[in-house]
Amino acid sequence: MHQLRVNAAALPGPADLAALDRAITELTRLNPVPDSATSDLINGRWVLLFTASSATLRQASSATAGASPSPSGAPAAGAGGSGGGGGSDLDRLLTPLQLANDVAYRFFYTYVPVLAGAAVGARGASSSGPVKARGNFQVFDTRAGKVENQARFDVAGRRCCINVNGSATVAQVTPGSPRQRLRATFTSFDLLVDGERRLSLPLSLLNPVGYVDTPYLDDELRISIGDKGSLFIAARDSSADAS
Repeated sequence: MHQLRVNAAALPGPADLAALDRAITELTRLNPVPDSATSDLINGRWVLLFTASSATLRQASSATAGASPSPSGAPAAGAGGSGGGGGSDLDRLLTPLQLANDVAYRFFYTYVPVLAGAAVGARGASSSGPVKARGNFQVFDTRAGKVENQARFDVAGRRCCINVNGSATVAQVTPGSPRQRLRATFTSFDLLVDGERRLSLPLSLLNPVGYVDTPYLDDELRISIGDKGSLFIAARDSSADAS
């Protein structure tokens, strides 16, 4: 079975992205909870395993579908290897600009979740540099109409957390379609250092609004697509400090 590396600092390879796109397509087809936005299963704390642009996954899947594998099973020349020629379609699609955009995307989801709309973030980021990420989380409480984004990180040995708080409502995309969309309006921003609130600001002037669709949901896994064209794969956080 093809295994996708998640929580890795390096960008996934083309084959990883294509395999992920296929797996997501199959999972959404088998989705056990069609009305995910109104299901109690969506409530709780989630930690992000992987995030990327949906367009990047589709491009990788389309490009690799047209590639011809070499007899040995290794990548064909021009398909990400060192072979000659003008390069594969994937080489042209995943340009340095596209890759840079994806890196920037992950940065904002890790450190400034409010800039990314309905974002969560990535656990397992690199420990190099002054800021050491300890994971980003999203908390849903649809019964109370609340959503919260949390970015946890260490700075100079101090444990910090950015909380972006908001309201969440179920939105119907089209009449008769499964209810999978949650619309969030972020209202306040808190900075906690070693568990103490050091800063609290309203976000009414920025009025950050976003939505997230969840085409796959079960007891442990959530696959969502945000309004910025982003895809999230998140796991339910069952760690001891989840509360």
